[in-house]
Amino acid sequence: MPGISAGVGGALALEFANTAGDHLADAPSERLSSWARFAQWCLEQDLVDARGAAALKASADELAPVVAARDAVFRVGLAITQGTKPPAAALALLNDLAAGDGPRVSHTQAGLRWRGTADDGAASLRTLLAREGLSLFCSPRAARMRLCAGPLCGWLFLDDSRGAPRRWCSMGDCGNRAKVQRHHARRSAAAGPTEPEA
Repeated sequence: MPGISAGVGGALALEFANTAGDHLADAPSERLSSWARFAQWCLEQDLVDARGAAALKASADELAPVVAARDAVFRVGLAITQGTKPPAAALALLNDLAAGDGPRVSHTQAGLRWRGTADDGAASLRTLLAREGLSLFCSPRAARMRLCAGPLCGWLFLDDSRGAPRRWCSMGDCGNRAKVQRHHARRSAAAGPTEPEA
């Protein structure tokens, strides 16, 4: 299964928000299209180990609450990047989720890691992701959050570059598309108007 996370957000909450492609489109493309894909994403983000991912897949919980939590993180993050008031419903959902029983920190070979419990499906993972989002949004790092300049992309990222000039989620994706569009526009302008066919 190909990777679900693009790894451009710079923070767990933003990686979660970015699990929809073309998030600003009327119909975003869903990267968490199945419960198995959510379990895979949790494994990619090191929220569960292989055994935990298998247990999570086996639980086959309902996906709609996970997507609702993701969209709440996205809506609040989007409001922050646009300097507007976060939607009350999205913020309320994150607050409600954050108040739940969350995962615990465990020591792994890679160091300390959050570990969700698969016993309750995704409830503890949603709690963790809501807490991660609220912690980021309330931190000084929120001032470095950006929205990709791609017209429909909608991916959020932390711009930790010097002088914070970053505009794109990825130069290999939206940045490259913009570069190609500029190149075609310059070539078209240099070629001048074309004669209509007789």
